[in-house]
Amino acid sequence: MEYGQIIKQAWSISWGNKYLWFFGFFAAMGGGGNYSGLFDRDRPAGTISGMMREWALSHLGLIALWGAAAAILFVVLIAIHLISRGGLIRSFNQICHLQPDNFEMTLGYGLKYFWRILGIEIIYGLSVFLPLVLTILPLGAMVIWGGGGVKLIGITLLVLIALPLVVIIFGLGIWANLSFQIAVLEDKRVLESIREAGRLLRETIGRSALLGLIIIGLEVTFWVAMTAGLMALAVPFIILGMINWWVGLVPGILIGLPLLLLAVAAYGTFASGYWTLAYLQLAGQVSPAGQPELSPADVR
Repeated sequence: MEYGQIIKQAWSISWGNKYLWFFGFFAAMGGGGNYSGLFDRDRPAGTISGMMREWALSHLGLIALWGAAAAILFVVLIAIHLISRGGLIRSFNQICHLQPDNFEMTLGYGLKYFWRILGIEIIYGLSVFLPLVLTILPLGAMVIWGGGGVKLIGITLLVLIALPLVVIIFGLGIWANLSFQIAVLEDKRVLESIREAGRLLRETIGRSALLGLIIIGLEVTFWVAMTAGLMALAVPFIILGMINWWVGLVPGILIGLPLLLLAVAAYGTFASGYWTLAYLQLAGQVSPAGQPELSPADVR
């Protein structure tokens, strides 16, 4: 395995084909969000709670509308995420094999493999969720509601299973990523892709584990560098904010937010390409130097 070549080529393709960044942003997209209400701090908590309850009861229709809009937006974002994941995998393979590719083709690939990517995501999600529920919830209940001895046993068991759970989730993540590659690049159905990925993972367990550790290290490095960069960028706007709050806030958001979104998009594209190029090497579809081995079908 040429790990450095994989990283270098994934970044080179990402940087040279910036239309992929649109899909990279949604492929890297995490769920959830938060909202901070603006309350008068001088009011007692009970008064605020009562006001909120009264407002909610008198605006049920508006709350229902907001809820429906949020649900629709969530579904749309998940759909774009799945489309982006499949599209990026196929596009990186096309570019790696010196085949033509563009935004429309990437979108088409994503739509084609949408249901397969969704199926793998669901199975992977359940495979992570169920072990966590079956282990963490009972032990958590022991810690929260048990007596002194029961609490101690619960805490001990939580500590003992923490590392095995992390290893299992880490392995499942690699398995899922290989399954995505096989579903798209080998045109396999969901269960067949998962079986083939399991076989490949068993045969290349050491290399696959190292690939997973490398991408985790790269992601941690990315977010540390991103946080440090944003903090450094924020300094002049904080100084401006001391003079006038809006003068510091508005330009800071207008400059910082686009930079953050671009960085996330670029990294998401790179990370997707990393796994595609890694799969091609694991499956023996590229030479050790990282150059594609073109078959007759590739050059037609």
